[in-house]
Amino acid sequence: MNHDRRPAMGPRLLSALSIALCVVCAPAAWSAEPSGDPARANSIYKDAKERFEAGETQKALELATEAERIFPHPSITFLKGRVLRRLGRLHDADEAFQAADSPQLPKALHRPLDEERKSLAEEMQQKGELRVLVQPPNARVKVDGEVRTGTFQSWVDVGRRRVEISAPGHQAVVRSVEVQAGETSEITVVLQAMGSAIIVVVPGGLRGVEVLVDGIALDLGDGTDVGDRSQPQPVAAGTHSVVCSRGDKRVVKSVEVGTGVEVDVDCSKLSGGSLGALPVKAIGWGGVGVGALVMGYGAWGLGSYYLSDADDPRGVKSSNKQWLGSVYAVTGAAAGVLSYLLLVRPADAAKPAPAADVSQGER
Repeated sequence: MNHDRRPAMGPRLLSALSIALCVVCAPAAWSAEPSGDPARANSIYKDAKERFEAGETQKALELATEAERIFPHPSITFLKGRVLRRLGRLHDADEAFQAADSPQLPKALHRPLDEERKSLAEEMQQKGELRVLVQPPNARVKVDGEVRTGTFQSWVDVGRRRVEISAPGHQAVVRSVEVQAGETSEITVVLQAMGSAIIVVVPGGLRGVEVLVDGIALDLGDGTDVGDRSQPQPVAAGTHSVVCSRGDKRVVKSVEVGTGVEVDVDCSKLSGGSLGALPVKAIGWGGVGVGALVMGYGAWGLGSYYLSDADDPRGVKSSNKQWLGSVYAVTGAAAGVLSYLLLVRPADAAKPAPAADVSQGER
């Protein structure tokens, strides 16, 4: 009688050999399918398993799917089912477990598969499936602390669930969804794009400012009476031509406005261009006129000094007229000259170019 003296193989070694044998040798039942690259599939399978154990669930799913595509095998499908279950995709996990339950599955995995299927059935009776379809596709969906990008599909605890959806340039939305055990609850959320806007900024005040956007006048409203910032003026996203003008001054700019963004249009070169609604040039000429009147009054006082005054034999009144006349004459002359130099001349120099050349202004 022959006695087999080989040591008994441990369960882990037996499992490893079984998987390797199935993957490398490919049973006759699979011979009709394309052989693929078993070695490469096995390498990716091992990587997927390591990622799964490390908690990198999404990456593990990508690797398991790739390995299954290269060389379909029940061991790979079983791992994929476990990954899908952890991701909350219980229906997909159930389908994967059913596909993995085949004669080619290593015996070492029969019991783990049975335990997974039993546990999964209990979980599906205690939870409900929640699907959140969103637009835009890059929307961020948050459900009970779990965050995903794009469509959300997962089995969650039953009851009322808080769903938060947000995306750049869009108005955030919060929904409350009732989830029933063993059932699927689905909602579709289309986020509304936030309106883009232009804000005109003129230090010193907006009174008397006119604004054209792409040739169309904006209604700045009563808010321009106070402050140096206009109310947000809705515009479409894109590039806009903005012309700010007040009196003899004009600023032309090209402004890029993004989706859901408020852009400040700096028209600071208009500041000082008016006092209230009066142009600088008019104020300057007013100063010249006042200066001339004061200077004339002073000249009259000086003239009175040289005239005889029977009522003032000691010349006291004449001396006062001399002093006051000098002050008024000098002050009036200085006011007139300064008004002309500081207000009138700069206003003339800042006259806008002809209409044909406006497009060449500041951008």
